[in-house]
Amino acid sequence: RRSLLAALASFSFFIPTTALSAKGRELAIFYSFSGNSKRVAEVFQKLEHCDVLEIKTLEPYNAYNAREDRKKKKLPLISPLDIDLDSFQKIVLIFPVWGYTPSLPMQSFMREHSLNNEVEIISVGVARLGGMYEDIHKLLPQAKITRFTHISRASDLTDKELETMLRYRSLPPSMHAKLTKGLDEFSHARERCSHRCERLKNLSFTD
Repeated sequence: RRSLLAALASFSFFIPTTALSAKGRELAIFYSFSGNSKRVAEVFQKLEHCDVLEIKTLEPYNAYNAREDRKKKKLPLISPLDIDLDSFQKIVLIFPVWGYTPSLPMQSFMREHSLNNEVEIISVGVARLGGMYEDIHKLLPQAKITRFTHISRASDLTDKELETMLRYRSLPPSMHAKLTKGLDEFSHARERCSHRCERLKNLSFTD
């Protein structure tokens, strides 16, 4: 019996596309490159008891592909989602941050689907956020973005810590834009200070 309970506890929380009822009020859609965003989505689904869909590229996608696409300002093709997104009141988008902006496969999804739903953003990663909110607003002009959460260094957090962060998340987009701008300015200033300190340490003094 104990082994059966252990097996059930480790069972995937992700629901296959064909099993989605499309009657729920909330749907989480995620893209994950290294597994961190998938883990966030898994904890989120366990917390919210919502349906979850994964965005997948049509072709295998690695770091080289991502770098080349960014250089060419090209978005990868993604697999179609076999579900009526309009049947959900709220869509939660979970994705990694790549260079101040959403990951390219998530941008592909945003360009293909003009969401009219209430939308919540959960970004994951250590990159600066920069003007990401403005980018998302341009990609989803008709969506009503109600909440914006950023999870930094998700790989360093336990499932319990992730659950706590997600349970008490609450940051309106306008406040997020102000906060991330201030954090980015602080980060730039800290880097400049660090470079200056390094130069001072390398100076040779003579009598």
